Amino acid sequence: MTTCDKMIHIKSVLKRIRLSIYHIMDKIIPKNDKLIIFSDTWIGDNVNYLFDYLREDPDYDVLWLAREPKIEKKLLEKYHTSEVISLTSLKGLWYFSRAKISVYGHGFWDYLNFLQEGSPKIILNVWHGIPIKGVKIDYQNMDDDEKQQNNHLTLVNSFFDQQYFQERYQEGIDGTRMVGYPRNQYIHEIITNDNEMDKLREDIISEIPTDPNYVILYAPTFREQTSTELFPFDDFDTEELIEFCDENEILFLIRPHPRENEILKASEYKELFDSDYFIKADKSRFAETQDLLLIADLLITDYSSLVFDYFITQRPVLFIPYDLERYKKERDMPQMYQELAQRGSVDNLDELLVSIEDALIQDKESYRSRALTNFEKYHDYRIDEVIPNIKQLLEDELSNYDLLDS
Repeated sequence: MTTCDKMIHIKSVLKRIRLSIYHIMDKIIPKNDKLIIFSDTWIGDNVNYLFDYLREDPDYDVLWLAREPKIEKKLLEKYHTSEVISLTSLKGLWYFSRAKISVYGHGFWDYLNFLQEGSPKIILNVWHGIPIKGVKIDYQNMDDDEKQQNNHLTLVNSFFDQQYFQERYQEGIDGTRMVGYPRNQYIHEIITNDNEMDKLREDIISEIPTDPNYVILYAPTFREQTSTELFPFDDFDTEELIEFCDENEILFLIRPHPRENEILKASEYKELFDSDYFIKADKSRFAETQDLLLIADLLITDYSSLVFDYFITQRPVLFIPYDLERYKKERDMPQMYQELAQRGSVDNLDELLVSIEDALIQDKESYRSRALTNFEKYHDYRIDEVIPNIKQLLEDELSNYDLLDS
């Protein structure tokens, strides 16, 4: 065995020991019913929004356990030092073990897999989007006792995603709760307040060198095997697109998935971004995706679940599914996508420009009607009461635990 192999082996052994310590401590340390811990792979999603709401509630003590130093650093720019602790520190181990409720948004890796099925905690999965494409959750390694436990709860928005989670992960998720996502209550609160909407738009537009008539948010998702192409059309003409935006005073905010920010640096898009009508809108410039959804007059995407959040605004959506067949092989996509994209898909630049003009000017009422229909279909909950309903859910679960323990 080489020195390198020995080091890899030692690191693997130490990792297993650390995992065992966290699992044992979690099971033997008495729990604090008021303590809720949060962790996520990145900042600014449902975990973050729920944290923001509950940190103002005196009934709970909330603590973000940062899974890595760069997340801890960013969080400490926003929150008090008493609200953010490194997950891997001794304090992190203690608070991880003491918490009765844990919240995550992507998977147990949000907690570096220290959190596992079989934990005595109430585990709340607030997720990060209605599954327009297949999601990856692995419950194959659970034993029979863990499969029967009912303390792992997943928030859903409608019958569609409730059925999707229950059918696909019936062995691992026994408890979906149709109360909606915290980030969607935020959208509702802002969009129903004219003053807040005006302020938000002004704040964002002030960071941009033009004051457009219309704002388009283009937010494609990521690919597993290839990089996303922003305008994958045989007839694509950079000058024609810029001229169209100039004539109609349209601003494109281009926001790739966080895993694909590098495409903003690609040489083929330099001319676009050199114009005043195309803005690199990654998280380094605009932290909150929800804020961009709120000010956008039109959303363009490919397979991103952001469409469901955007339906709350009742504004139009266009799709660029240029690699649908290949993408379906990478990610198991529900039939629902074809239903969503059968109207509003574009395959070339000419269709894109015509569809943008129709959606924003010529036929906007038809697009708005479709958006309203989709909102009603995929949001089966009180959007103004997401946080109160989550709090009630947690109270009910704590009561059920007390009954089981007595």
